[in-house]
Amino acid sequence: MIAEKRKIPFSFLACHLVFCLCRYGETLLPDVWFDPKVVWEVKAADLSISPVHQAAAGMADAVKGISIRFPRLVRVRDDKNPEQATNAEQVVEMYQKQPHVQGNKGSKAAAEDDD
Repeated sequence: MIAEKRKIPFSFLACHLVFCLCRYGETLLPDVWFDPKVVWEVKAADLSISPVHQAAAGMADAVKGISIRFPRLVRVRDDKNPEQATNAEQVVEMYQKQPHVQGNKGSKAAAEDDD
């Protein structure tokens, strides 16, 4: 459906399907895997800590990963290769820069100062 909305032919997507031995939550078995040859720019409502999704697992939270809430494909980035795509450290940085995360850090620090 996304491919139709963004006019990306399914044949383009299908040629990048692969089998992958990647880390993912036990309850999340992906329908398909894509060969890391294409970079997609996505827009999202926000990033959140997730016990299921494994992006940057253990970096923003001791055991949990980061998930993208309501991701939407913006465009295929023909000007980038997979090595230039956003990495785990950058995902953590984007997560931590969100206003609602920044606000939680401030309230935690204030609570610790009261002790």
